[in-house]
Amino acid sequence: MTANRLLIALTLLVVLSIGLPRLVSNRSNSGAPVGTIDIAGMPVEGAADARVALVEFSDYECPYCARNATTVFPELRKRFISTGKIRYVFANFPLPNHPNAKPLAAAAVCAGKQDAYWEMHDELFGKRPRTAENILDLGKRMGLQMQPFEQCLGNDGPLTDRIRSDQQIAREFQISATPTFVLGVTDTQGRVEAKDIIVGAQPLTVFESAIADLLGR
Repeated sequence: MTANRLLIALTLLVVLSIGLPRLVSNRSNSGAPVGTIDIAGMPVEGAADARVALVEFSDYECPYCARNATTVFPELRKRFISTGKIRYVFANFPLPNHPNAKPLAAAAVCAGKQDAYWEMHDELFGKRPRTAENILDLGKRMGLQMQPFEQCLGNDGPLTDRIRSDQQIAREFQISATPTFVLGVTDTQGRVEAKDIIVGAQPLTVFESAIADLLGR
């Protein structure tokens, strides 16, 4: 009986491991990329001449996105972004069941107008504010100029257009969950030619393997 239970448990582990989304090929049968992403207007961190880019489709209210931002992203920043190996791009993909995702995205975009996008990105995922007052407090602690910051928060037209554009790209790549990452190479026009897709808040080793593989091609 004990042996049978052990066999059942091992079988379940195999089935579950196969079913977990990890690295999903995003290439046609010929091996060519199936799409490109125009990253103009998106927040980008990293060297402009980096050949490899990682585009994250994310939601500021998503707990799995927060897990990635506070655990894996700092290591990616240290090992690959700061060293000039990759560019990291953020695409807003607010889920319909997260009512605070758009206001939080607005806070990051408005902070970006004062050259503080990525600082606000880190604060939003680290502190996880949920009210307008919380967002304004973050802005004050960061030393932002509050009048233009508040004015920007009240004008969501450009943000809405940006989100719609990001959502359209997500649909083209059949992205439905956050976080999802499109890994690719930049072409001569600065667009990202998709090579692979990483789905979910995966461990650092998954990203290391995928990036190393692409850098070596």
